[in-house]
Amino acid sequence: MISKVRITASPLAVLFAGVLIGFVSGVLAYRTAQDMTQLADVRTARAAELPVDAKSPGENGGIPTDLVRVAHADELAAELRKLGFDVRLMTDDDIEKGTVGKESYSVIVIGREVPANRAATAIRLTHRYLPWVKYAYLQFQYPEMDRHIVLNAQNGWVESLGLKPLSDADFTRLGDDRLSPERFHAMLEKFRN
Repeated sequence: MISKVRITASPLAVLFAGVLIGFVSGVLAYRTAQDMTQLADVRTARAAELPVDAKSPGENGGIPTDLVRVAHADELAAELRKLGFDVRLMTDDDIEKGTVGKESYSVIVIGREVPANRAATAIRLTHRYLPWVKYAYLQFQYPEMDRHIVLNAQNGWVESLGLKPLSDADFTRLGDDRLSPERFHAMLEKFRN
């Protein structure tokens, strides 16, 4: 059974519906434009807060640097802080319980926007204080880490990224703070499949 429904509307009702739809559309367009403007303002403000020079600020004005608390980590942190790094020492339950050794934290992660001379300094000092750290790579997965260094990340990165161990000579070359960013990044790329 098919029934036909016929709806008729007066010109005044059609006009009212048109005005209502126009009003709602206008409000939504206005709010969208306002939100886009606010988003652009936030992005501009964030960009102004993040200088592009070698002193990209962390909480204390230096390069944000994470370091898992293992043997000699406190000495390394003190040395880096003297040089202006914003070092955050972290505890790890597995290390604290003794279920894993310090050798399970042997990867240096360098954010791709960290100035090469600052990264080279961190690499050189890490090799001196934490000689079991044998891997380094240029971080590319997480934009929020682009201006960040992790000096002894877990070994999970070794297999997942196909990292190759660095020799003492490799550490010496990477620890040269006169390297250009392009040369430094190219050298780091050689240690990842």
